[in-house]
Amino acid sequence: MPKLWRVVKRKHASTAFDGKAAERFGGRWNSPGRRAVYASATKSLAVLEILVHIDVGRRLPRLVAFTFDVDDELVDRLPAARLPRHWRTSRGLEVTQRIGDEWLASGRALALAVPSGIVPEESNYLLNPAHPRFGRLKFGRPMPFLLDPRL
Repeated sequence: MPKLWRVVKRKHASTAFDGKAAERFGGRWNSPGRRAVYASATKSLAVLEILVHIDVGRRLPRLVAFTFDVDDELVDRLPAARLPRHWRTSRGLEVTQRIGDEWLASGRALALAVPSGIVPEESNYLLNPAHPRFGRLKFGRPMPFLLDPRL
């Protein structure tokens, strides 16, 4: 049973699992208009996925971390070996979004384990908020997460 992490800006804690940010802006594994929630296999990877979007020199945001478990039988897996070589580039975004969009539309699993674009040997998870079991997940309380100011 994977223990997953989601790190968000503190001001977004109450909406961390509604999927509307990914629906509005899209992500590596979903197009705009497709509701999804992203999580990571480790807390450190979840933080990296936030930091990669912060401009150098900007003040670091106040963050909170959530942890939760997902049953293995509710997880599909997409190994990096099944992806084209350029999947981590901006050119590959169309491919990864199409894969995620098709998976979300299928509704066959609650989560899709995908390789991280930052650390491909580690996993991120695309969660489908429309899946019937999504409402049964227990996310726990948001835990304050202070970034090292050297970042």
